Amino acid sequence: EDIANDLKQLIETAKTQYVKQLLESELTKVENRRNAAKKATENAVNKTSVKTTTVVKNIDRYGWDQSDKFVKLYISLSGINSVPKEQVNVTFTSSSVTLLVSDFNKKNYALNIKGLNDVIVPNSSTYKVKTDDIIISMKKEKTGQNWPKLTKSEVKDTPKPSVDPNEDPSKGIMDMMKKMYDEGDDEMKRTIAKAWTESREKNMQGGMM
Repeated sequence: EDIANDLKQLIETAKTQYVKQLLESELTKVENRRNAAKKATENAVNKTSVKTTTVVKNIDRYGWDQSDKFVKLYISLSGINSVPKEQVNVTFTSSSVTLLVSDFNKKNYALNIKGLNDVIVPNSSTYKVKTDDIIISMKKEKTGQNWPKLTKSEVKDTPKPSVDPNEDPSKGIMDMMKKMYDEGDDEMKRTIAKAWTESREKNMQGGMM
């Protein structure tokens, strides 16, 4: 910068056109070198400031337990306490919980659990960041109620057919046999007919004894 200013002053005081042209040529070279150095510096800064694409990793391993008042989730992330607080976010609704850890080891970590087994109280639910863990405490709306599973989808049982205590227990078997006979091929029908015949003969013999 100082050299360029000196050259500009010399150009102004030069008395001959030849000297002025030499000075202007040298000034152009100095300014070109300065601009090139400035551009190189800007490019280097831009390269370091460009963020690499962050990979999103879904958290699929975690533990949970419960007390009378809370259901707790335990998520293990080694060294998580080194992350600034604003990069760990937990969102609660009455039936779900979402955890998002931003830019931790060049990855985003996400956990989204929907359809909780029962209702929680979002405003009374909290989380803590430990050395290598995140502990999420979800406040139960119904204190003292045991959760057999964490989500409703895990506790759905296969519906059991209703049983009429007054119904003949052999009726279901006979209905099944009849359906198999109606829908079966000739070989199936012969087999079922033989079984029916033998069953009736045994019943008749038992009644005669």
